[in-house]
Amino acid sequence: PVPTRSRVFRTSGQVILRSERLLATFDAGPFGFGSLAAHAHCDALAVNVAIDGKPLLVDRGTYRYNGDRAARDRYRMTAVHNTVQLDSREQGEPAGPFLWRRTPNGTLERGDLSEDGDIAVATHDGFAPATHRRTLVRRGDGLEIVDEVSGPVTELCARFHLAPDIEIDRTWTMNNGWRIEVTDGRAELVQAMHSDRYGSERPAQTVEVRSSRRISVRIGR
Repeated sequence: PVPTRSRVFRTSGQVILRSERLLATFDAGPFGFGSLAAHAHCDALAVNVAIDGKPLLVDRGTYRYNGDRAARDRYRMTAVHNTVQLDSREQGEPAGPFLWRRTPNGTLERGDLSEDGDIAVATHDGFAPATHRRTLVRRGDGLEIVDEVSGPVTELCARFHLAPDIEIDRTWTMNNGWRIEVTDGRAELVQAMHSDRYGSERPAQTVEVRSSRRISVRIGR
């Protein structure tokens, strides 16, 4: 069921931040299932967002399981999720089409949620020795996402994958009237492919934000 207010599911590492119009999910939980992380994707600290019950920020799906290893990997690696990539590194290292030989460990450091506003902070070590820390702050219907990195890194890239029905212009205003405001980092709009059902792809847009150390983005009206 859809929660009526923001909440933290600490055993799963999932955080739900919710206002009257905005619903955001924050994945600070375990990577996949069991010791082999079966069926996992590189989505540590990923954020998905819905506005008025309609998808806004989404991951890019699965597309297919076998027959095309390159496509299988493309849809489960870091770049197709709403999280941060350091340089060209990946959060995890796959071992075949379903299992992983190296996985990140996520830690939910803070989850202060109330009707007036929410703050959630989490880290993961998938880019060790560097550490990615993501902070989410919800005030009213607005959501701020702050990414910081400690340790060796040349560039970090935060990706915000728009649902296929969402379009954004060069002023970072979407066709639903909401905006993505970049307060720290350099933003670029790129074309992507999205799979919302098995074996099928269609075009979509992605906002990429790059920086040497810190990225800050706000979603609101």
